Amino acid sequence: MLRGMKFLLTGLVLAGLTIAANAEDYPSKPIRLLVPYSPGGTTDVLGRILGQKFKDNWGEQAIVDNRPGGYETIAADIVAKSSPDGYTIGLFLSPYAVNPFVLKKMPYDTVKDFAPVTLVVIVPGVMVMNPLVNAKTLQEVARILQSPDMQKRMQALYLDPIGNTPAQFSQFLRDELRKMGALVKKIGIQAD
Repeated sequence: MLRGMKFLLTGLVLAGLTIAANAEDYPSKPIRLLVPYSPGGTTDVLGRILGQKFKDNWGEQAIVDNRPGGYETIAADIVAKSSPDGYTIGLFLSPYAVNPFVLKKMPYDTVKDFAPVTLVVIVPGVMVMNPLVNAKTLQEVARILQSPDMQKRMQALYLDPIGNTPAQFSQFLRDELRKMGALVKKIGIQAD
């Protein structure tokens, strides 16, 4: 993962050098790097690494501005409404791309109000569990989750195990969306 991150960071730096070559006076002041998460998390750390690369390669500081909340919309709105001079940059993850499909109202247009710069990093997801669980493979975990005892325990906690085939996962998503929709209607939640 670190090798891939170094490769992508190098690409970003080279892209930055190309921009700098085309605009010799850029940057002439600190760059504001908006991170839509709290300090200390993965995205914040990545922002700080990028900020250091900006300083190392451009000689100008990047100030990480953490603006958590709103499924990234708070930080994205600041970037969207910033001066179009390249001194305000956002570092966004998947909610940025998903938000237009799940939020009823957004303060910006995801397509029109932003210019993509580069893919910075791909972060893999991992599955972990307590080492005392008697399972060493995903198949063994699935077997445990499908046992009648575990099914009963999970149902008592209002949890549904997800199947391990595309069809089972698709059905799970349909069921969850139906449940969420019914709950939203029942309690009268309205998204703004």
